[in-house]
Amino acid sequence: MKDLLKPTGNTPFEIAEAQFIENQMQVRSAATLKELIVKLDECDAMITTWQDGVRDATVTDETRDLAIEALKERKNVLQSIDDLAAVMIALFNLEA
Repeated sequence: MKDLLKPTGNTPFEIAEAQFIENQMQVRSAATLKELIVKLDECDAMITTWQDGVRDATVTDETRDLAIEALKERKNVLQSIDDLAAVMIALFNLEA
C-alpha cells in the first residue's frame, strides 16, 4: 500500500497526485477513527446503564443482553482502533 503514496514519475502532476492520494487516505483514516471512538462511547454508555441497574437492583434481561453485546462490541472496536493506529503509524507516521 505504501507504493500508492510514491509518485510513479517526477513531474509536478504525478507528485501532486501522490500527495492527493496520501491526504485522502489520511482524512479517511481520521474519519474512521472518529466513527470507532463514537461507537466505543456508545458501548461504554450501555455498559454504564447496566452497571447502574445492577447497583439499583433494576436489571432486566434486555439490559443484561445489551450489556453483553456492548462488551463484545467494545472488545472488537478496541482491536479495530489498535489496528487502525498501527496502519496510520506505518503509512503516515501519525500516532492516534
